[in-house]
Amino acid sequence: MHSSGKRNIILSFSLQAVYIGAVVFRRGDSVRSQTGAGVAGVFLVALTAAAGLGFCALLGIAFNAATTQIIPFLALALGVNGMLFLLHTYSETNCDGKLEVSYIQSYDSLSD
Repeated sequence: MHSSGKRNIILSFSLQAVYIGAVVFRRGDSVRSQTGAGVAGVFLVALTAAAGLGFCALLGIAFNAATTQIIPFLALALGVNGMLFLLHTYSETNCDGKLEVSYIQSYDSLSD
């Protein structure tokens, strides 16, 4: 992979981490602010993409442009979407342990 490709991937993951951190930040409530979880989710997605590519390298699978440049961005988009959904569900959850009901209600509100 060329240095410009690495730079683009690092830049996109960094910008996504900053964006997610700003989106889930709660100004008045630092206890329920989910900035750390959001940024950690983006870096977890980046680590997952790198681990997947590394595992494929261990297996001897040849890489091409689609593998090294498109797959990390797809992983970022799909992983961050799921992470935001989980953060939204957690923020809507009451402390009485009814996560299942809250998950269904959150999904219904997001799918409309």
